[in-house]
Amino acid sequence: RRCYWGYCFGTLTTEDPRRDGGEGIQHIDTHVEHCSVIKTNSGAHRLLRGVERDCCDSTNDGRRFYVELKTSLKLDYHTEGRYEREKLLKCWIQSFLAGVPYIVVGFRDDSGQLVQTERMWT
Repeated sequence: RRCYWGYCFGTLTTEDPRRDGGEGIQHIDTHVEHCSVIKTNSGAHRLLRGVERDCCDSTNDGRRFYVELKTSLKLDYHTEGRYEREKLLKCWIQSFLAGVPYIVVGFRDDSGQLVQTERMWT
């Protein structure tokens, strides 16, 4: 169920709000995935990585870049430190190595309702 909430967040954040008169999400497809192959060099070594990407954004001059989307249970003072050490660090490393400038995190309550979004720069 929590995985499905992640797909819902991805659909909500990437769907055109003007579509079909703004009727909202019509269908959540959990089988769609967008991947890229990234080639980088590390000293004398050439690295080739396949990465899954959630969506793209663009700058005012039209340059496009990838954006990572994540969902998490809303944080409180008990869970914030653990979230930063365990989940956020992994997301940051994954995004930083792929050249993704920021991660958009959707925080949800126990019933899956989106309560807050936050942009976190890598």
